[in-house]
Amino acid sequence: MYEPLRGHTLLMAEVKKTNFLSRGKPLIWLGLVCIYIFAVLPLSVFSLYQSELNFGLVTLLGYIFILTLLAVLFSFAVLWKLPGAWQGNLGVFALIVSAYIFYNFSFTQYGGKIIDADPDVFDKTHSLIFYAAASAIVGLAVVFRKKIRTHLLPIFLIFIFANGGNLLFSLAQTSPPRTDSSGSTGSFENNFFSFSDERNIIHIVLDGMQGTLFSQIVQENQDISAAFQGFVHFPDTLASTDITYLSTAATLSGKPFYGEGLISDYMRGVGMSAENDDGTDSPLPPLLAALRDNNFDLDILAAPGSGMLARKHYRNYDNTDFDGPATTDKGFAKLLDLTLVRILPWPAKRYIYKNGSWHFSRETKQTPRANRAANFLRNFGRDIQLNNQKPTYKYIHVLTPHGPWTTAADCVPAQATNSKSAIYIQTECALRAAIVLLEDMKSSKVFGNSLILIHGDHGICQSQGLPNGGAGNENFPKCIGNSNPLFLIKKPNAEHALFTNNRPAALTDIAATILDTLSIPHQIDGINVMGNAPRQSRDRYYYQFKPNRVEAARLDRVTHVRRFNVRGSMLAAKSWLPPLDQDHSIEEEQLKHGGVLKIDQWGQSGSSIWVVTKGAPPKRHMYLVIEGKKTLISISKNTFTFPVPNLFPDTDIALIDPVRLMKQKLNFKSNIFDDITLASLTEGTIITIERKGRSGSSIWVVWSEEGNPASQNMYVESDGKRYSLTLAKSHFTFRTPESFASKPLYLIDPDKLIKQEIKFTLTNN
Repeated sequence: MYEPLRGHTLLMAEVKKTNFLSRGKPLIWLGLVCIYIFAVLPLSVFSLYQSELNFGLVTLLGYIFILTLLAVLFSFAVLWKLPGAWQGNLGVFALIVSAYIFYNFSFTQYGGKIIDADPDVFDKTHSLIFYAAASAIVGLAVVFRKKIRTHLLPIFLIFIFANGGNLLFSLAQTSPPRTDSSGSTGSFENNFFSFSDERNIIHIVLDGMQGTLFSQIVQENQDISAAFQGFVHFPDTLASTDITYLSTAATLSGKPFYGEGLISDYMRGVGMSAENDDGTDSPLPPLLAALRDNNFDLDILAAPGSGMLARKHYRNYDNTDFDGPATTDKGFAKLLDLTLVRILPWPAKRYIYKNGSWHFSRETKQTPRANRAANFLRNFGRDIQLNNQKPTYKYIHVLTPHGPWTTAADCVPAQATNSKSAIYIQTECALRAAIVLLEDMKSSKVFGNSLILIHGDHGICQSQGLPNGGAGNENFPKCIGNSNPLFLIKKPNAEHALFTNNRPAALTDIAATILDTLSIPHQIDGINVMGNAPRQSRDRYYYQFKPNRVEAARLDRVTHVRRFNVRGSMLAAKSWLPPLDQDHSIEEEQLKHGGVLKIDQWGQSGSSIWVVTKGAPPKRHMYLVIEGKKTLISISKNTFTFPVPNLFPDTDIALIDPVRLMKQKLNFKSNIFDDITLASLTEGTIITIERKGRSGSSIWVVWSEEGNPASQNMYVESDGKRYSLTLAKSHFTFRTPESFASKPLYLIDPDKLIKQEIKFTLTNN
């Protein structure tokens, strides 16, 4: 009599079990979303910025486990009672958000860096094409939401496994945290503060100090004007470029970079390279070499690019934090900042990283870099000593007033803003910091006997006081202020008030001016702007390059040059002649096929392809061309990675070395990589050709099916160029080579390393 009741109980239990599974299964993807957001993303950030964080992987894993578990439990508790349709719609929404986060994290470009990024890095927005594509994706997701809901779990599983595989590979490539603590000037050798009581050259570069802004400030602040006693100001000074490492090289050598050839060759030629290709020390820049040969003691403090010079002949310092490293929160607040700035939309990124200030880790009172540089100038002079028996040369390049603009009116750090008033304030405060150093020099008896130079490496993109033709006027640079750096010079024992010399000058005149003023023989280009020679009409040149400075350094070349010719005063619009444009981009015809790298092995981890090389490692200027589109590679020692292309492995992929102008086809289907040459192949028979001919712009070849089987990796080569084949069952076609009928034509089987000449006569046409 109890059997019906027992059956009913079992039925109800089965219903509850089914109900639990039906309601619980859709929530599994929610747990995967939590794992992605609270585990995969922070670990990915950790792998990228480990040197910016002060905790280890084990500690992070512990916190991530607890946080992810709490997030999953909370999500289950809140969403458990939601109807199934609501759960499914929420899943579709979570999928769209996850895809956008993944896109932002993996594919957004930041112009080279996020840490200490320049003001313009986050001043961006998505393109209209992006918004249109995003709207279309959202619309399709809404229309097909019912179908998507039924496949949410496998979609999220694939998504998590792909990201997890990529993360594991990144963690395996992560270097341990840096422990270098040599940044404090408290560790400087006493020699750096050692000056001669007879002869000194003090060469100060204020990064981004603009000449016309200086003119405005001294007109409005008589105390600043009076403090530059003995100095001569050259307001009509032209930079060679707005790229610091190229401008510095031009200043110390007298030779600008014209945009031709490799940047590394230019830098090595003017002495701005730590060593030659063979490992030997490169020569010093002409200015430094001439001073060294005349028994000057050389001290170089170059905050940007300090490693560009061979350190054998001078003492080098690369940090301007006088009171030691800045107090920086490198804990979980910094991890949160870095994670959010990678995944949020552009407008929201600017609230997390605002021109130098991080949102969550700003409570640590980290002093922004421009303010640290100003503090260095204020404090440097207090330790000056007159105890050097040799004449001294001090080169001090500090990152102020260069943005981010983080200075308040009373010259203390402030929340960064990007406005004309903020630029003016930071420029004025940089000058006041330099004045403190000058006053300390006077107190220590160094000022009088020293030749002192204060100048910028470029300006700050402010157009006041400079000609500006308005939008669309091609005769002037877009940021004409960058072309006008400050240039001040004081001769030894000069005591006159600040004097303005309207003579046309250039940063490339500085080396010649220093040596001529001290009567040191030299053969450096440029003129002595302090000399008495009559002023002559001269052409001065300002160069704008594409791509940007970071990409140009990576490629080791520029692709486009715009040369501005200034004949007369740069302050007059009529002096700017129409610019000359030169295209240095690499054309397909310039590339020769060959072995760029020796490939050892390759594989796929998540959404990335990794390639391990043997012998020479990949270089930062190399890149891929995938289906005709340029793709950057990520390099770690002898391994490079890149995103998995569409239709992989049936994708046309070529590795490009723009320095050697070489192209290497990568074939991931057979694991045979095209680093072979015709000379390395053996003559033989690949296929038995029955007939061949031309049809329009193509050549067709029919082979005997009874002969050797055709390889899927075959290609044709003629006159150093390779042509892919369109294969059918017993024939193939390819584009007619330019050298057809004048150069030999070879069929290549890279699997067997055999070449077979295909001979044509005019009757075949």
